[in-house]
Amino acid sequence: MLYSIDLPDWVTIIKILFSLYPPFSFSKAFSDISQKAGSHFDNNEMKWKKGDGYFWSDFFDRYKGVVQPNIKYDVNYNNIT
Repeated sequence: MLYSIDLPDWVTIIKILFSLYPPFSFSKAFSDISQKAGSHFDNNEMKWKKGDGYFWSDFFDRYKGVVQPNIKYDVNYNNIT
């Protein structure tokens, strides 16, 4: 949960160090692309659905949301810290 909103200051340092480590950046890019463009199983319809595709503009999108148990996240790819 490196991108949670309410985190201690030391996590910012960890994010900066990870952003300087190339394998982290490549794995983050692969993860983001595969989550949006890859096929996924829809439990409501009980079938596999195709992904939406990944386009150049998706590199600059900001992602916000909430995961359980009520942890808010905000990912801005233009400013990783």
